Amino acid sequence: MQRDTTRTISRVLEALLPEIRVAYEQGGRPLLGLSTGLPKIDEYTGGLKPDELWIIGATTSTGKTAAALGIALTVARQGVGVIYFSLEMSAESLVARLLSAETNIPPLRLRRGLLSAEEYEDVVQAGEALRSLPLLIIDRSFTSEELSQHALTIAEHEDIGLVVVDYAQILRDAPTFGEAHRIGAISGNMRELARPTNLNAPVILVSQLNRAISGREDKLPMLSDLKGASDLEQDAEVVLLPHRPALDAYRRGEPLREVEEDALIIIGKNRNGPTGALRSRFYPKQMRWSQDPPAMVSLTPMTQPPTFCDVF
Repeated sequence: MQRDTTRTISRVLEALLPEIRVAYEQGGRPLLGLSTGLPKIDEYTGGLKPDELWIIGATTSTGKTAAALGIALTVARQGVGVIYFSLEMSAESLVARLLSAETNIPPLRLRRGLLSAEEYEDVVQAGEALRSLPLLIIDRSFTSEELSQHALTIAEHEDIGLVVVDYAQILRDAPTFGEAHRIGAISGNMRELARPTNLNAPVILVSQLNRAISGREDKLPMLSDLKGASDLEQDAEVVLLPHRPALDAYRRGEPLREVEEDALIIIGKNRNGPTGALRSRFYPKQMRWSQDPPAMVSLTPMTQPPTFCDVF
């Protein structure tokens, strides 16, 4: 049944004021929605809320799937149903990443079975813990309209609180009027999927960044780097831009680090809150993001990308 979306301000206040009162009487709410598992992202966005489209945008191999998968796992652990549409990686590869994140065993070594007896027991225990989670992984191709309809069909029978689409540029929508128009249509369809008249749940859309960023001296990502930027930026409530300076150093010949403590997750857009760069950690072997210890924050307006002085 569709929700009535035409209401007087009086009717809206009848619902909103009691909600604010309850939160006030509880001493305030740390979150308005679901936790992402990244404490500073939660703090500055209020968490994943219904009727929101989030974009996670990054260059190839930067960790955009790792960020999306980590959020999906965190939400599923809250007992909330998640659909993860994987348009590039197989379900087996994604679950191997989850097992790796749980056991700190690199995915390739894990799948090859090059494990000690203790490590194997850790893998089995992690598998049992993951088995019970309400996380559905779908690893086949769709158009954005087909994907939306599939998600809504599942939601008729299952309680779904989050949809993740990994990633926008691989969806099979035809480029009838060019690539920018195609990505705009995909973005619009994902925004509609999140609406109260449809899924009434947050949707995360993973996106590539334009290759032009690789030619810039300053490689900090910006909203304008999103492929199909104008529509993706316009439709989204929140845009997260993971960035790993250590990856650029590795490509220049420096050793790969065990832990990248200078990694950033930039909040490039936050419709209801501040923007800025959050210091994070990235674990390359496990393909895992974290914000422990708490991130140092620069929350200046993101009309220009933050400099490293602003961030650190």
